[in-house]
Amino acid sequence: MYVKIHEPKKYGGNTGSCENLVEYLEKENHDKEIGEGTMFFTTRGHDVSDIHVKHRIDSNHSKLCKDEAKFYMLTINPSAAELAHLSGSRAGTMEENLKTYTSLVMDEYARQFDRELNGRPMEGKDLLWYGKIETERSYRPWDKAHVRTYAHNEGIKRKIKGKRSRLSTADEKAAKGLKKEISILEKKYIRNTEGRVILPHAKKDGVNYHVHIIVSRKDRSGRLKLSPLANSRGSKNVLNGKMVRIGFDRKGFVGNCEKIFDKRFYYNRDLENSFKYYHARKHDPVKYFNYCRLLAMSPRYAAKRLILEHLLKDTHAKKILDFPHTPRLLASKMENMVISKATRTLSKMAGFSPVGVPGKAIEMALRQAVGIAKQVMVGVRAPNVGTPNVGM
Repeated sequence: MYVKIHEPKKYGGNTGSCENLVEYLEKENHDKEIGEGTMFFTTRGHDVSDIHVKHRIDSNHSKLCKDEAKFYMLTINPSAAELAHLSGSRAGTMEENLKTYTSLVMDEYARQFDRELNGRPMEGKDLLWYGKIETERSYRPWDKAHVRTYAHNEGIKRKIKGKRSRLSTADEKAAKGLKKEISILEKKYIRNTEGRVILPHAKKDGVNYHVHIIVSRKDRSGRLKLSPLANSRGSKNVLNGKMVRIGFDRKGFVGNCEKIFDKRFYYNRDLENSFKYYHARKHDPVKYFNYCRLLAMSPRYAAKRLILEHLLKDTHAKKILDFPHTPRLLASKMENMVISKATRTLSKMAGFSPVGVPGKAIEMALRQAVGIAKQVMVGVRAPNVGTPNVGM
């Protein structure tokens, strides 16, 4: 379960009206008849119109400056396994379960501010928010996992376009030959399991239920300003003569949302599919390596995954690995220095001697990881590292 608080620039900014965002969230209704589309929902109702959402969010701006945030967007992105679990749940339909879970997520959102209203802790019902369930996803232009597929399919698309442009002026025999060539080219497209050509903005295959949430910066009463992007969690400030806490714990929020899902729907989550594992993989190499040991991964495999992922994120490492444009001797020296240091660090984590057999296995894994990374940097093949299912 991946619950994400999006940066405002990802959805066009949030210092003005929410009209553009509401219109974007209506995209799945554009080709449907009136009454057939999906509606917004909130704690107080499940059939809320887009006009009502825009009016309520845009009218809850009291005492906010022109350049201050007026609203935020969150998304709830269940994995394929979690969606399969929900579809088989006896608690209700997929839509009902997602709506229930969204309300619980917004309760947790309110809790993470640690603020009070009328002498009691703030709850989800005190927020002004609206959710929208979407059933489709599109391939994102910047999705690294599909870069080579995009390039392949775009090349075929250009060739087909060129041949079709010649059809109008070709004689009967030439036209027949061009049509045959086009048919052969179309068979070379890389398609998803539903037969769609994989290109940016094309619809993805499979079950793609997810939830978008628009939440007002101000609470429902208009008294509190709440920003989930404020970092100073635990700090205190004087507001209207009272001492209040400020900030929002995003890590705690995402981690607790996962726990809420597991408890509510009796979901048995593996360590490798948990938020704490994913967070450690990105931000805490020591903890991640220890998780790998718990999963009975060999030091060689764990080191390979760890180093490969971090090498591909590091700008300096990318320059070193871009070996066709780096002097060979310099690249080799820097490479050996990085591998030597990493071997000592990883061996120490695992409780091994760097010069022992396990330490040598780690060093060998690192060298293999660097070799794979080099291939990735020149586009030979993509790394086998997982990424969460997220997006707009």
